[in-house]
Amino acid sequence: LRGGLEHRDSMGHVSVLHKGEVQVMSAGTGVHHSESNLSKDETTEFLQIWVFPNKQNVPPRYENAVISDLIRKNEISEIVSPYPGNGKGLWIYQQAWFSIADLDKDSLQLYKMKSKESLGVYIFIIEGSIELKDLTLKRRDGVGVYDTDEVEFKATEKSRVLLIEVPPHQ
Repeated sequence: LRGGLEHRDSMGHVSVLHKGEVQVMSAGTGVHHSESNLSKDETTEFLQIWVFPNKQNVPPRYENAVISDLIRKNEISEIVSPYPGNGKGLWIYQQAWFSIADLDKDSLQLYKMKSKESLGVYIFIIEGSIELKDLTLKRRDGVGVYDTDEVEFKATEKSRVLLIEVPPHQ
């Protein structure tokens, strides 16, 4: 979200992530890794989200990407999915989807669940604010929505929203 985050791991990957980039790592059968602030003087802000995999004993893997090319203004844009090579960002070992919405004020959005098996969708406000039914969510607020096929929300100011569609508990 801000600053530079340095990643190092025992597979030999060394990279720096900046705003507008995302990384996916699967520990698989085992890997040592670290993430650290690249700067001694500036704050780094990032989201580290752990997802239980749906496959065990796979080789460890690491991938990062610039997601700004995937994000379309005033749309919900998929950045992580369970499908390798679909042209919509990175992939993970789980029936889960991560999407970002970069919204202008008054932008109305409808998120439709990708899977009928999904438990629901977690909505996290990175910046700005949205209205979701009778709720107003502001910067760093989050809410889980379940037992529905779709969710509608409206940006009440310029906003960036993360949506994570999650699988049923296994």
